Amino acid sequence: VYVVRDDINSRVKIGTALNPLDRLRALQTGKSVRLRLMAILAGGREAERRLHSLWPERRLIGEWFDDRDREISRIIIWSISSDGIVWPGE
Repeated sequence: VYVVRDDINSRVKIGTALNPLDRLRALQTGKSVRLRLMAILAGGREAERRLHSLWPERRLIGEWFDDRDREISRIIIWSISSDGIVWPGE
């Protein structure tokens, strides 16, 4: 599971990919704003489904969620030490 953030539009994408860095590159293609890979989480599709289910009212389209108040970002960052989230590059 990867978490990508669009800071300009305050959106977060929660998805799965075998190679999150390649997925980020693919998502970035054609975008006028910089996307940032916030985290890579263990758990695959089941973890992705659970995360999606936490914020149904924030879902915009597909796997993109409204994060204007940074609630999703804060929860992802808060859980790093306890839920097996691994920062990219570490």
